Amino acid sequence: MTTHEKLRERFDALPSTIEQPKNKKLSNLEKIIRGRNILKENVKNKISFSKPILTINKLPLFYPRTINVIQGKSGTHKSRLAEHLCSMLLKKPGTNIDLLSLELEDQNKTSVVYVDSERNLSEQYPYSLQQILKNAGYNITDELTTFDFISLIDIERIERFNSFREYLDKIREDHKGHIFVILDVLTDLVDNFNDPKPSLQLIDLLNSTINTYDITFLCIIHENPFQEKARGHLGTELLNKSSTALSINYEKDNKGNDQDIIKITFLKCRSSKRIEPLYVKFSQENNRLVFADAVDVEKAIYSKDSKANIFEVSKFLVDNLKAMTPKKDLTTLLKQEFKCTVRTIEDRYKDILAGAGLSTLGYKLKTTKKGKQVYYSLIKILPDNQEQIF
Repeated sequence: MTTHEKLRERFDALPSTIEQPKNKKLSNLEKIIRGRNILKENVKNKISFSKPILTINKLPLFYPRTINVIQGKSGTHKSRLAEHLCSMLLKKPGTNIDLLSLELEDQNKTSVVYVDSERNLSEQYPYSLQQILKNAGYNITDELTTFDFISLIDIERIERFNSFREYLDKIREDHKGHIFVILDVLTDLVDNFNDPKPSLQLIDLLNSTINTYDITFLCIIHENPFQEKARGHLGTELLNKSSTALSINYEKDNKGNDQDIIKITFLKCRSSKRIEPLYVKFSQENNRLVFADAVDVEKAIYSKDSKANIFEVSKFLVDNLKAMTPKKDLTTLLKQEFKCTVRTIEDRYKDILAGAGLSTLGYKLKTTKKGKQVYYSLIKILPDNQEQIF
């Protein structure tokens, strides 16, 4: 019998487990054969997919044993969003703090491990950890066996990858059951996030870990300035390998300035249907992210119109549209007033008819057709939801 045949016979008898034997480093061939045996066993059985760890608005957000991403520009509350996720995973029974309609679906014990590499150890990072505990329903003096946190800020950048790899081995010994690891920020774990070699080395480590152990990763990464893309070669590969990817950024006005409204976009949802964007803001009073008011969201979205801003058009209609008016005449009037094209005015009609702009002033735009002629008129929405036609 050849060496290869002996190895094959030996590993054919292995149980279909993904846990690597302790104190034994498998050869690449042994790993391949082990993986093949796992597949052979699983193919024979009905596949029961894992429940999501967390949901948002009742839709699956994160699943166990996956790589996930939060990306955004500097200062857009990426870490604060990660704090909310941690708080939900650690949530004390009976705590009713609403964190963006997040819900814990998997009631099995999950340990949270926060790995930070940016914030100082005297104020910034400890304060963030305090917020996680408070939002989870605990006191800042409570010590949770399911909550671990470290900083890599004092580790030389070139040594961080190996340090993190060593720490991964330690947390598997310290925590039983599922482990949710936050890496804030991922690019600090490599010496050059534009270099394919260290970038792929880190992504491979994350991939091999989720396929070998009961671990889930949430990676926080900055976006390139003036681009909606995560930084470097590492950011590109990370998005390719991720299961869920979120982008969090401020909505901008027509001059490119940040507004108070923050948009959370779901760039990728591999295991569920695409989730609609969420609009939030930072509440100074509550010291956390909260849902933004619908009217404020609408104003923020449409304030980017540089020509014939929808709210200016809406106000003009309320002030001037006193009777049923032919669309052609109204369009000419709006063109002159706002010095824009017919196409722009048509776009504003479309948005207003869909409920934008005028609704914030308590009105609706009504369309009436007589023959081939289209007329517009205003309808005032009364407090009891009845309509008063002008």
